[in-house]
Amino acid sequence: MSISLFGFKIIEISQKQQDDLGIKVQKTITVDSITLGPYNAKVTLDKKDIISIGSNVDAVVKDIYVAKLEHVKKGQKLLSLESNELLNLQEKYIKALIESENIQTIYQRDEKLQKQGIISDKKFLESLEKKQSSDLIVKLSANELLSSGFSVDMLNRIQKNHQPIMKINILAPKDALIDKIDVNIGEKVESNRSMLRIFADGDRYIELSIPVKVIENISLGDKCVFDSYIAKVTAIGNIVNDESQSVNVRAKIQNSKNIMINRVYSANIEKK
Repeated sequence: MSISLFGFKIIEISQKQQDDLGIKVQKTITVDSITLGPYNAKVTLDKKDIISIGSNVDAVVKDIYVAKLEHVKKGQKLLSLESNELLNLQEKYIKALIESENIQTIYQRDEKLQKQGIISDKKFLESLEKKQSSDLIVKLSANELLSSGFSVDMLNRIQKNHQPIMKINILAPKDALIDKIDVNIGEKVESNRSMLRIFADGDRYIELSIPVKVIENISLGDKCVFDSYIAKVTAIGNIVNDESQSVNVRAKIQNSKNIMINRVYSANIEKK
């Protein structure tokens, strides 16, 4: 310790001399981080990862292949349906395909005959118009099936064998957890009614309500610590809740595998 008396000589005092004279010196402590909290933190997921599975047409549930809380892989069968509406659309599509194939054969014949000068240009143009019209009908029929839940693979199957698909399998669009099953085998479901709800695998977040007087101390990238998890602040709201006078904060959880959706934790926010 050094003491300067009236701007003159600097006197060095050792720690022992300080102790003997009863001089107490406040030590400076360097703080690497500060902790705010704790606050309640609820585990959530993006809305895009909450997926409702339904049918685009009226149908009857024939089989259910999964159970609630089961984890499924992308492309795995969830349930199967039978639908008179889909059968009618398929029959329409098959009829259009057969007619188009016949017209295509006639068109190819007329094209050769026109090049050989055996038929007139007018006759060939009539054949071309019929081909274009039939192609359009096939395309429109295919679009009807696609908009009703058919896949391109299913269309290809019908094109290949001209046979309707009696039972339609509904497949998981992503790796996911089955959250809810709202139908039973044999039940008739109307179009656009939700049959299952799944939580797709993906990023998980915690949402916290932070008092207004504290929110100015929080920044994007700050670390949230709870249980054995760590999350980083990715969004800070700018709307204050009237009743609680708090602001919503969202943080992305690192290594969130197996964490429970909607569970509430006690979380601290650490700032460096």
